[in-house]
Amino acid sequence: DTIDDLESFIGEFGEVYDEEVVEDPLAAEQRKKAHIEQQQKRKLIHAGTPKEYPARIYSQLLGKYVPFNTCISCGIEGHTARSQVCELYGRNKNKKNNFHTGGQTTPQQRATRFSNWIINTFGEEFLKSTGILDIAGGQGKLSLDLQLRRGISCTIVDPRKMVLSAKQLKIIEKKQSTVPEQKVMCFEDDFLDDPENQAIFDKIGLIVGMHPDQATERIVRFGLNHGKSFAVLPCCVFPKMFPYRHNPDGTEVRHYEEFCDWLQNLDSGIQRATLDIPGRSTILYKIYPQ
Repeated sequence: DTIDDLESFIGEFGEVYDEEVVEDPLAAEQRKKAHIEQQQKRKLIHAGTPKEYPARIYSQLLGKYVPFNTCISCGIEGHTARSQVCELYGRNKNKKNNFHTGGQTTPQQRATRFSNWIINTFGEEFLKSTGILDIAGGQGKLSLDLQLRRGISCTIVDPRKMVLSAKQLKIIEKKQSTVPEQKVMCFEDDFLDDPENQAIFDKIGLIVGMHPDQATERIVRFGLNHGKSFAVLPCCVFPKMFPYRHNPDGTEVRHYEEFCDWLQNLDSGIQRATLDIPGRSTILYKIYPQ
């Protein structure tokens, strides 16, 4: 059977060992053409032509983040498409992030805007005489702005140690200021069990959190339980981590607006404001008598 199969194979395709099989010119041309078309399709998928790209992403600009990164390294066509899109929607073409419908801001600009709102809402003199506890302050952009630009003492609580850039260190040296104090730890319910933390908490006049993730609810409850003014910019909801949160209709709190409503309903004195930044910009705050 094997010999018969081999003879059948040789009879159909020629003596493959003794003769060189020459591909039909027409088939070769078709294969080459198909290969070129496939490459062009892949290029369009990843980058888009200058004319097609703006139209193709138009439907993604309705309040959603836009995936521009796919066209950054696609040669001249990708860069041209990017420039046209940025010009069309008023974006800064030199930036690779924060392309959204609410305008573009850097992390430092967002921190500065929140800082200005804090000053205007709670009063600069009051905050200078007390201080601010910055929960989940990360690399300290908010606290540095408040302390260096406004002279308000800040203490950061974050499990990640703050690492200052050369530019930040230069500004601190120029202003002859000090670095905000940092407590390298999570903001848990037992935060006040440490006498040092209790002393800091007794002195400060405001608790803040700018997109503090899991610590958002705890900031609000600490302020309510201890009579401290607070201001928080909620961010992620973490519904699986906090399944006890429910809407008035009994469904789980799973979305951002639901989370903001749920937090505000914790106390009738909690107010709501909107910060002039793109994305999640709702501020929940309460002012206690000074």
